[in-house]
Amino acid sequence: MGFSPLIIKPTRTHVKLPVLDFSRAAKNSRKGIETTVVLDLNVLSKMNEVVANPNEYEMSGLKLVVSMLNKLPIVLSPGFALGEADKAYVDALWYSWEEFIGRYCPTYVDTPNTTRDKNNHGRGRKFEMLPDGDRHMQSIAYLAMLTIQVIAKRDAHLSPEEKFNAYVGFMSSRADMLSAVEAEVARYCFFDRASEKNIAFRNFAEIICKNFMKSGTAEKRLERALNAARDINYYRVVAAKSNEELDGKVQDTWLLTADEGLKNLAQSIYFAPGFDGSDSKAVKLVRNQAQKTSAYWQYCDELFAYQIAHRNGWGSNLKERGWSESGFQRLFDCITEQEGHVRALYI
Repeated sequence: MGFSPLIIKPTRTHVKLPVLDFSRAAKNSRKGIETTVVLDLNVLSKMNEVVANPNEYEMSGLKLVVSMLNKLPIVLSPGFALGEADKAYVDALWYSWEEFIGRYCPTYVDTPNTTRDKNNHGRGRKFEMLPDGDRHMQSIAYLAMLTIQVIAKRDAHLSPEEKFNAYVGFMSSRADMLSAVEAEVARYCFFDRASEKNIAFRNFAEIICKNFMKSGTAEKRLERALNAARDINYYRVVAAKSNEELDGKVQDTWLLTADEGLKNLAQSIYFAPGFDGSDSKAVKLVRNQAQKTSAYWQYCDELFAYQIAHRNGWGSNLKERGWSESGFQRLFDCITEQEGHVRALYI
């Protein structure tokens, strides 16, 4: 599958992905709203390739993106992706980002609050080597991706429903942190795609599964689980910043990515704003006809809804349950445990 970037909106009011066009960006501008497009690392990497070899530009998949960027009154935000890159790669990405925008988007002007700090803030591929703040940020999604890997191998004899039940059980009880986006990824990873008669949906699910549960040696799987966690957090962070102020400017946030699995996931789960004008970020699931009639999907959705209702009924607050330092330490302990299982299971 070729490199095909897409601008997606994690926070929206409708199931269908909205389109970022001039009308919307111009309307935002008139209201004093900043239309911000966050770039995924895969887009920055492709820009780096084009800067190194300009002959690849025509076939790079970036030409349509450049055309759009040149027409829209928007803000581009590469900082999050730069922070996710390996330290050895960040300086080259900084240079190629500036060079690419200067060469192909010559009319683009940075906002007054643009970060000028070009210090190398790259992280790495191993969770234990990440800075403390990044370890906290990635912990929930990384643990979820590890748990999916462990269950898929250790419990291969179980039915898809039993595997999802094992996932929900571990994340609810042992980790005490059950999150909707990661659970949606788990549904697709445990789904028996071979038995699905709807070919289009089978392929759709296959893309999500392959993106978030890549194969390889144990160490490669750990690296790829962290990459998958970062994909999820791209989606979550962009949603979190929607309708929030940054330096006095309300944000309308979008994500530019060429990651096929993330693009499909965005069609399956999204964040909905509140009707009172606030962004409550309620999670909404999208279910097609194949899923609505599937015993597996019905079971998984009902189990997850029950667990969430049960947990909310406990009455404890987030600080006590997962966002305190003791809560994070519990997550770190679970990560160490699951990393050990991955190393033992995947030789």
